[in-house]
Parts: sequence; structure tokens; C-alpha cells
Amino acid sequence: NNFNNGTITWSGPTGARALYGALRDRWSALGREDGPLGYPTSDELVSSDGVGRFAGFENGSRIYWSPPTGAWDLIVDTLAVWGAMNYEMGALGYPIGPPNLGTAGLGSVAAPTGDAAVIASQKFQRGALAIYQDGTANAIYF
Repeated sequence: NNFNNGTITWSGPTGARALYGALRDRWSALGREDGPLGYPTSDELVSSDGVGRFAGFENGSRIYWSPPTGAWDLIVDTLAVWGAMNYEMGALGYPIGPPNLGTAGLGSVAAPTGDAAVIASQKFQRGALAIYQDGTANAIYF
């Protein structure tokens, strides 16, 4: 069900979940339950810093929102590395753009390590993450 300020979804495996505002809008832009994220697996929750919001989804991804950055999804590989760095409380801050396959949108900040190709990358408030085919990751700060 859609409401003026939010959406409540339900599926057997995930139960009823509520999403609001920009976070709900990003999920909708990605195709809602028919998109790559699937159904939400959590309600919209308050981030550790007490400022932002986030929700988890069936494919293991999350969408994070904060007032200065907007709402952006993080794919599983990027989320795992960012999580190990203490999420939004870490040195990178919140995501400021969508996840990219390869180095799209990063320009020269995602130089390969050895022969490993970049499979995913994402920009954050104070830097970027690059995930490589060999399972390694680099954080670049700016």
C-alpha cells in the first residue's frame, strides 16, 4: 500500500515492512520488489550516528539516506567493506552516489592493484571504495 509519506509492503518471507520519503523513492526508482533489491527485509531504521536512515533488502543490499547526501543503495560487496569500516561513522561517511560496475564515475581514483580488475565502485562523502575481481578492496580518501 502506498501512502502520501510512505509505503508498506508485504511478502511471505519478509513480512510487512515500512519505507518512507527519499529511501522509499530510491527503492521505487530501482524497480521496487521487481528490481534488483527485492522486498525490504527491515523497516526503515535509524543509522548509528542518529542522523541517517537505512533499510535492508532481500538481495543483501541496503539503502542509506542522510540529509546532506540523499538516498543511495549499496551492493553487497561494497556494503561489506564499508561495514568493516564502521559504516557512516567511519572515515568515508555516507554514500553520495549510486554503486557502479567497474570504475564508472570514479575516473582516476580507482587505479587497479596489480592485474585485478575493478568490479564495483562507489563514491562517499570523503572518498571512494573500489572492489576488485580478486576479492580485495581499496578505500581512496579525498
